Parts: sequence; C-alpha cells; structure tokens
Amino acid sequence: MHETANPADPFDPKHHVLKRLGLLDALEWVPVGPLYSAEGGPLGQEPFVLGGGFDNLRTTLSERFSPKAVRLVDDMEKLHNALGKMTMAREASSRPKLLRVLVGLWPVVSGWNRSVAEVLDRDLGDDEAAKFALAANLAYYGDDPARLWWLYYAVAQSGLIAAGGTFVKGGSARLALVLAKLIRDAGSDVLRGRRVTAVTPPRDHAPATLAYEGKADGKSESLSARAIPANCAPHALAGMLAETEAGRLMERYAGMPVSRSLFSIHFGIRASEAHILPKHYTTVLLPPWMTALSDYASVGTMLGQAPAGRLPPIGGVFLASAFAGGGGYSGTMGTGAMAGDAIERWLQRHGG
Repeated sequence: MHETANPADPFDPKHHVLKRLGLLDALEWVPVGPLYSAEGGPLGQEPFVLGGGFDNLRTTLSERFSPKAVRLVDDMEKLHNALGKMTMAREASSRPKLLRVLVGLWPVVSGWNRSVAEVLDRDLGDDEAAKFALAANLAYYGDDPARLWWLYYAVAQSGLIAAGGTFVKGGSARLALVLAKLIRDAGSDVLRGRRVTAVTPPRDHAPATLAYEGKADGKSESLSARAIPANCAPHALAGMLAETEAGRLMERYAGMPVSRSLFSIHFGIRASEAHILPKHYTTVLLPPWMTALSDYASVGTMLGQAPAGRLPPIGGVFLASAFAGGGGYSGTMGTGAMAGDAIERWLQRHGG
C-alpha cells in the first residue's frame, strides 16, 4: 500500500540509510495524515482515529477508553525514542552513547519475548474496544495477535504514530526506478522485468547462478553472483532449485504453518463523488461478529473457504489519483468475497 513512517524523522530507522543512498531527497514523501480510522466490531459506529503523535493519541484514548491504554502508548513512545537514539549513536559511532541507550532501553524491552496478545491482555484485560483502537490495522503485520511479536509490532506502529505516515509519490514502482537509477549512476547495472526460472546456490568456490528469461525475446539467460537474496515464498524458491537443494531448503520450514495471503480490489471513483469517501487514507471496517482482537486469527481460514454469510474485516486505502479522464480516487481493499456489499452499506450510511 506504499505507506511508511515519515523518513524525514531522524529517529526513523530508514532515515540514515535513505539519506546515504540519496533516496531521501530524490523521492517525494506525501503525508497521509492519521494512521487509520476504525469502526465496527466493539468500536461501534463511532470511528476511532489513531495518529497525530503520541500526545494526541493519549488524549484521544483517555477520553474514550481506560487510562491503562495510555500506559501502553507511554511504553511505545519510550521504545520509539530509545531505538531512535540508538540509531543516531550508531551513526555517530559513539559507543558510550550506545551503551547509555541500551541501559535505558531495558525496562521497555524486559518482556521482549511477549506477543501482541499477551501485552494487550496484560494491560487492557477484557477491554476489547481499546485493543481494537490500538491495533485495528493488525492485518498489516500478521493474522494472529497471539503469534505476532510485540516488539516488532510496537516498533513499526510507534514509528507511524510518532512521525506520521507518508506515501511514496508514484508508489513502489517510482521507488524502484529511482533506486535503479542511483545504482546505474554509481557504475553498476540493474535488470528489471525478468522472470527467474532457476537458481543454483554457491558451492565450494563456485559462484551462485541465476537463470532468467530475456525481456525482449524470452530466451534463457543467466548471471553469476556470490550470493542471491530471494524475496519470494520458500515454496516458490524451491520450485527454482534442483530436487536435492529444494528438499534441503524446505527442511527448514517443516512443521511451520503457511503464512497468510491477501488480495486486493482496486476501484476508481469519479472526483465529483469523492465527498462520500472516507476522509482518511486508511479506513478499517470491522464486521459485527468480531468482538475480540483474537478473532483476527480466524480470518485466514475464512478467506480459504466459500462465503458463508460472514464478512472478514476490510482495510480501505483511499488516495487521490490522476486518470486520463480527469481527477479521481482509487481504493485498495484487503477484502473478502462479499466486500462490495459492505462497502455499499458504508457509503449509504455516510450519505452516498
């Protein structure tokens, strides 16, 4: 969905990397406002808007939920600030500063192995509405709060709360193009739009090889490298390896559950009708049957079956776009089979 915490913030983990690469100034990072608006489920029809900095979030939570929710935000802010200082100390190669940060970080990460469910249950008990207020976008990170690592979630979520979300103007394609140009300008080369068909890992002193189809004629070509990082699913990579190597790879994943999968639907809406759309970049619609955050764990199974009268939660992303025929809006919906009905009901309820 191309949203990321504002990299202009020096505390953001991407800031120094993007700055060194020259990407910080080469791209336009468009602010998208609050992290999300959520409604439905235990939240009812009164939307909860999360974002605008830690102080604003504390005020919003204390007005609507238990003060315990504010304590969670305090912990997330401490973690964000400590990791930001750690990053800056590392960039400055200052061991004394790094040591001080690590000592100060310990109270925040002492329960480092807890899951999101464990932390939220510990601090919020059975206040499911407060849990959804803080984690309505759980599907961005995982499909089960009991299996999602709290520190991973808190670091990512707190960065978006602190610095605000931004959209890479032009989307991920623009990011890839600019990065490719920087690599070429530095004297190297980049191949894009190729379909990889086979991979041979490095062995002894022999380099790794990668076979791919040429962009123009589809003929098989190859290249060699000391290492090949694969960003695809293990099952997809196994299909590109020799049988013995594929077996050795999949042994590492034996007994592990297969990860969730999402799909999206894109809508184009006339600019003249844009006033009926949600005003926030991300809007999460929770179905009535979801009464606890733990219900997220059953959504994956739901999407793997035929529709049975219940909708999954829906995440809508709304952004202004320019089409050939004029201005417009597009929405990306992580959705289920009957999503159209839910969207139609939402629009009707809001005057559309």
